[in-house]
Amino acid sequence: MKKVRLFAIKTGRNLGLALCCATLVQALPSWSALDEVSPTSVVQDYCKLDQAGARLSSQDPNNQKIFALVSWLEEPGWDSVVVMKSCEIFPSKWGQPTSRVALRYVLLGEMTGTNITAYRPHDEFVTFVLDKSGDTWKIKRPLIPPHISVETAIAALNSLLKDEKDPAQIKSLKAGISVLMQWQRAGASSKEP
Repeated sequence: MKKVRLFAIKTGRNLGLALCCATLVQALPSWSALDEVSPTSVVQDYCKLDQAGARLSSQDPNNQKIFALVSWLEEPGWDSVVVMKSCEIFPSKWGQPTSRVALRYVLLGEMTGTNITAYRPHDEFVTFVLDKSGDTWKIKRPLIPPHISVETAIAALNSLLKDEKDPAQIKSLKAGISVLMQWQRAGASSKEP
């Protein structure tokens, strides 16, 4: 229990108020506990960055933020990415020095280059294992393909479209964007973790 100094005040009413405040101060966690990042918040940050496309390219300014959250040093060159509707993080099991954080993705399809393969929407359950080193939690496993939102997939294809010269590729990109926009109109906008 923390030591709290009280200055005695002459009237009983003010002394009671001072004692009440001292009790509240004692109940508060230390500043270091408030500053510590939880395993759940690490996974939440990872999912937000992934959903926004930070893992699609090493040129993405947010790509380095991913490496602050994971223990692997390099990201594979993924041939395909998963397009998802939402991500939900469940209550987790925290331990020392290892914790687990479970989540559920609702998947819509897969994007390989400019090709979109639609799935019947279904759930994918993933449990991330995190290790603690000092005050830092990092995702140890699994290393899964990027899981991006519909909006991110549309932006990625639009980015490719603006520089494309090949008519066949332009047609393929426009077809992919059309499928993604249908998903978007159908309410497949991403739900943040």
